[in-house]
Amino acid sequence: MLNVSIIIPAWNEAERIRDCLLNATRQTIMPHEVLVVDNRSTDNTCAVVEQFIAEHPEPPVKLLHQNDEQGLIPTRNFGLNAATGDVLGRFDADCMIRPDWVEVVSGIFTEDPAAMGATGPVMYYDMPSRHFGLKGDNSLRKRIYRADGGQPLLFGSNMALRASAWHQIANEVCRDKADVMHEDIDISLHLMGKDLK
Repeated sequence: MLNVSIIIPAWNEAERIRDCLLNATRQTIMPHEVLVVDNRSTDNTCAVVEQFIAEHPEPPVKLLHQNDEQGLIPTRNFGLNAATGDVLGRFDADCMIRPDWVEVVSGIFTEDPAAMGATGPVMYYDMPSRHFGLKGDNSLRKRIYRADGGQPLLFGSNMALRASAWHQIANEVCRDKADVMHEDIDISLHLMGKDLK
């Protein structure tokens, strides 16, 4: 099985980051590493992460700082570039992944050597009838969240990339400071531009 790094960009996430880290480290297979990439938080996000690391020394959680530039894209890129796993999982600091997320993601890339990116459904925990919302969101995304030619697009709240694929596109992904095209779509299109699955 391939190992999985988890990258969590964070800006002022003190309220949810502890739950996210508990969730990311209570997996059926331990992630290779969990990288929290702080981006100039003005709340106590860093203190919460440092306390989590002190209280839970066994899980491989690391706090990194990306202070050069404000924004999700440079923070995400910093984390993806710093990661050392075979597969790079990326989700938001307020996301709660399933307990078998690392195992499933590792399995996808282990079983299909051609797979370079993978994405999955999301359930919004503040949505009424969440389980119905999950099915509806997943069904709708499968139908309409596609590029020309019908290829599925990655969804940033639940996505993973093979590290070798990221390294092929890392210097080409768009900076998009105006957020004209979301960062997950941009990664998807760059992968497709290299004929990567």
